[in-house]
Amino acid sequence: MFGRAADVRRIAAGNRRTALVLRRYERMLAGCSARVERLGAPPAALVLARREALHACLSLERAAALIRKGVAAFQNGLGTAALGATGEPLTAGADGLRRAQLDLPPP
Repeated sequence: MFGRAADVRRIAAGNRRTALVLRRYERMLAGCSARVERLGAPPAALVLARREALHACLSLERAAALIRKGVAAFQNGLGTAALGATGEPLTAGADGLRRAQLDLPPP
């Protein structure tokens, strides 16, 4: 959303629909560890994938907090620097999830 000019304008304007999408996105990222934990104890073949997933969740949850703060700062005229800080944890989280998938045994 942050890479499309129209979405950025809607975020700046406090567009209700865009705000709902952002909140849903933030909640999804913020709840990553809880969702993995709800799966319960993994079988031996999935222990490494679970560990990688939980590690990725830490980055994604950090990104969620940064998004929340960055959007608020942007809407209050403080620029986009805080939103720019979300790039690293989002990328690290996505990379971690890919590693977790690679650790899954073949079907």
